[in-house]
Amino acid sequence: MLIEFIRDYYDYTEWANDRILTAAEGLKPGQFLESDMVGIWPIRFSIAHIMLSQWAWIGRWNDGKDSSEDIEETDFADVASIRAYWSGVYDAMRTLLARLDDEQLGREFTYVNHLGETRSYTLGSQLLHVANHSTYHRGEVAALLTRFGCSPGEIDFNRWQDWRRRES
Repeated sequence: MLIEFIRDYYDYTEWANDRILTAAEGLKPGQFLESDMVGIWPIRFSIAHIMLSQWAWIGRWNDGKDSSEDIEETDFADVASIRAYWSGVYDAMRTLLARLDDEQLGREFTYVNHLGETRSYTLGSQLLHVANHSTYHRGEVAALLTRFGCSPGEIDFNRWQDWRRRES
């Protein structure tokens, strides 16, 4: 049952990310690289950070290696380059989630973080952490997009559920 919820939540995450990217396509030149809000990264950096963080975790879960080590947020010049790369990240995430079950979600998973520290949490809590991390930064990006006149609209989980019902 929990794996079904997590799969749904990652479907929601893709939908919300797409709304963010679509809104970002409407930015004026230069705004993709700007932030006029203290403590919030520029839009490109934040969006790429969400994507590369997810990619790093997928690598850890698949073979114990951070898949994003050779990629930087600055490697993405525009929304189109992020969309293209994220497509592969989504495919890898769906493949991972398809092979998991509730029993596996309850198992401890140990990894070494980017600071060289060993950490251990259940796989299910790690999957929720990554989705929550995306939600946090996506909210920051949505605030910047709205400030720049390109609001993504409502991107709440319930709005996704409404959208999915209409699409079915």
